[in-house]
Amino acid sequence: MKVSIQVLGSLGDVMPYISTALVLKEQGVDVSILAPRDFSALIASHGIAVAETADFSLDAWMEEAATRGTLGGPISFFRDWSEMIQPHINDVMARCLSAADKADVVIGNLICAPARVAAEAEGIPFILTGQQPVLSPTRQEPCAMMWRPWHGERLNRAGYLMINLANRVIGVTLSKHRKSLGLSNQPRFSDMRMHLGRPLPKISTIPWPIMRERPQDWGPHDFLTAYPSLRPSRPDALSPGLRRFLAAGSAPVYIGLGSLGAAHGNHVLGEAIESVEQLGCRGLVAKSMVNDAARLSDRFYVVDHEPHDQVFRHCSAVIHHGGAGTSDTALRAGVPQILRPHFLDQFWFSDRLKQLGVAPGPLPVRGLASRQVADAIEFAVSPACRKQAEMVQIDALARSGANDLAALILSQLDRGVARR
Repeated sequence: MKVSIQVLGSLGDVMPYISTALVLKEQGVDVSILAPRDFSALIASHGIAVAETADFSLDAWMEEAATRGTLGGPISFFRDWSEMIQPHINDVMARCLSAADKADVVIGNLICAPARVAAEAEGIPFILTGQQPVLSPTRQEPCAMMWRPWHGERLNRAGYLMINLANRVIGVTLSKHRKSLGLSNQPRFSDMRMHLGRPLPKISTIPWPIMRERPQDWGPHDFLTAYPSLRPSRPDALSPGLRRFLAAGSAPVYIGLGSLGAAHGNHVLGEAIESVEQLGCRGLVAKSMVNDAARLSDRFYVVDHEPHDQVFRHCSAVIHHGGAGTSDTALRAGVPQILRPHFLDQFWFSDRLKQLGVAPGPLPVRGLASRQVADAIEFAVSPACRKQAEMVQIDALARSGANDLAALILSQLDRGVARR
């Protein structure tokens, strides 16, 4: 059996598929991953075949998107469509087709829309996945990409309609490719319920226990699994320099914004550094946050390529952007979190982590002051918050999202999901 995984997005979007691919490979499945070229080396380092990846670079794209404000909301996203999205479609489409050749199934995420067209062109099953509630409309859960604290049941479902609208726009962009492939010129591409005339399986892989229960109003082809975390790294995977820093004093506060670090780091780093020093703490700073002009005292250590699962275990708190991958890693490390969300689902994750009691309220997007960061750190390092994080960790470690997702993918194939 050959499985083609095709995803676009940040490291948190790619990580769960690496873990799942490892499980599938252990079961004798021939599996490859197509992702932004930024992650080709990471995928290969886990022994997973790398499909010919797109020329698309996430780092470069995120930097430009931050400058333009592309991800500020649906209006700005569609405003920048012709400059930020459409130019990449042709290249991604061609590479998705190549990766799907001779595959038995394509697994894709919502961002990588060409993956579904590639599966249709090959006449093979397609399974749609996402790391937040966004794929399957429900009154019980808000659409994470559109979340606002005042949403109720009616507005919850309205949020999913906006995702459907975005899918329609993508469908129009892909129409010429469909025509060249001999597919229907006016497809029901925005219909996220069907694929090749059969129900489309949709799997939401959400960090456990941020979302524990499958909504009661989901259909029979809507599934929920835990987020497929990367496999634990070895304790000796930390660099000697970092190990020396950790051993030399108290547990530090980690400061990083994942893929957003280079674009948004300056808006957070100064206040965070000032707060850490005022409180007499120590800090770890992600290298992506630090420019050449930054001057850090010996209270701080700059972290480059270190495994987060090991790094977070040694921290008193983790300041981050609220991505699915970082949230999951911190939950599994049993460390309190402080979130500074910027857009889309990061606000939903921030709210859920606060509800779990492992994080204070999110830091403001605008007008961030060092006193606000200091207050958040004091809340996070309190014995009560630390104890709650350790209790939640027990739940988080009890589930293997990679095993669950791999089993679900194989079960769908056994049931004969759409194949032409």
